[in-house]
Amino acid sequence: MAEIDWLKAVIKSRPPFNSSSDESEKAQEIIPILYPPDPATSEGTYSNFIAENMLCPEERLLLILALTPHLAPQVLDVFFARNASYNRPFTEFGGTNGQRHKGFLPTWETYYFIVAGNDLSRRIEIERKFHHANHWFFVFGILEKPSAGADEPLGASPLTVTARFQYLAIFEQTDYIPPFGHQFPAALYRSNLEWEDLVLSKTTKEAVEEIKDWITHHNSIFALPIARKMLLPGFRAL
Repeated sequence: MAEIDWLKAVIKSRPPFNSSSDESEKAQEIIPILYPPDPATSEGTYSNFIAENMLCPEERLLLILALTPHLAPQVLDVFFARNASYNRPFTEFGGTNGQRHKGFLPTWETYYFIVAGNDLSRRIEIERKFHHANHWFFVFGILEKPSAGADEPLGASPLTVTARFQYLAIFEQTDYIPPFGHQFPAALYRSNLEWEDLVLSKTTKEAVEEIKDWITHHNSIFALPIARKMLLPGFRAL
């Protein structure tokens, strides 16, 4: 996958991976993000998503970094390198541990390192761009919102794509059905009956018709700029 190869090249270009331990001055330099691959040269739902939404390089790095543990976890093994000066992992690499997964799981700190290095002003710029609830990655359910533990920096938050976006990016399916659970207390019901066989009160029937209308027309609604500003994704009903 070209996007993962690009991520590997960007990581490799960052200190300390591109410099020896005695090049401390060089390690303080911020290196520009390498130009990303043209999504038009690849086929698939994920490439189409990049092209249709005109993702900038920073957004593309963020998404592919979050997806890499699901696609090529070995790519992130480089972050297990230890800081020889302190005999401990590099703080700037971030990362967290899974309950069963043995690989490196990126956090937002990992992303800051890749895009900003030691450039504090650049890091703050990136934090301001992504760490607010109105960024469309969160509004449209692409990424889980950052959530660190009490008294911990937001950079310690796991960098996680939503299950729905995993389904789109990895399985190239748009008809994601959430599993039943405490976060989604509903299940898909299949029946041989038709809509005409359903008996409902007038109020409930009107509510169901509104849901059906939303399913049919939500793409047209969100094509309107004012709707994208005012409405949250999905349809909420009781």
